[in-house]
Amino acid sequence: MVKRLLKGRKPEVGQIQASAEPPKLSELKEEIHAKYPIRHLNSRHRKWVEDLSEHGVYDKSEVIFQSGDSSIHAVYLLQGSVSLKADDGRYKIIHHCDESALYPLARKNPRKYTGTALKPNTVMLWVHRKLIKDCIDKQLKGKTTSNSSSSSDSYLVEHLSDADLADADLDNI
Repeated sequence: MVKRLLKGRKPEVGQIQASAEPPKLSELKEEIHAKYPIRHLNSRHRKWVEDLSEHGVYDKSEVIFQSGDSSIHAVYLLQGSVSLKADDGRYKIIHHCDESALYPLARKNPRKYTGTALKPNTVMLWVHRKLIKDCIDKQLKGKTTSNSSSSSDSYLVEHLSDADLADADLDNI
C-alpha cells in the first residue's frame, strides 16, 4: 500500500492509499471556507488554515480515526462520505454535502467515534485545534483594539459574533 497526504505528512490514524489523483488545494478552497468556525475567519486567517492544515485522501473502508484516540486536530470532511460509529454500536453516516459536514467530526477528546471512509477518494482536512483558537483570539483582539476598518491585513472580525463563539465550544473542536 502506498500512503500519501497532499502535503506529505501523516496526521494521526488511518492508512492513506493512492488510488487516483488527489484534488488540488485550489479545488477545495470553497469547501474549506464553508466549514465552521473557519467560515467566520477573515481572509488572512483562512489562508493560514489552508497553508498549515493537512489534507488526507482515504479509500473506501479505510479507518480515518479510532474511538479513544486523543487528538490535537479537528477533522473536517471535504469530499466523500464517512461513517461515525460509537463503541456501543450507534452510528451516523455523513456525506460531504450534509449540514453536519460543516462542523468537525468526532470533536470530543478523546474521540468517541471511529471514522471510516465510505467512498473512494474521501478527502479529510486535519486542522490543529490551537490554530483555529489562535486565529479566533487574534481576530477578537483586533476587534477590541483596532479602530481601523479598511485594512484587509487587520485582525478585524468580519462575521464572528459573541454568540458564534459561545456556540463554537472551542475546547471540543
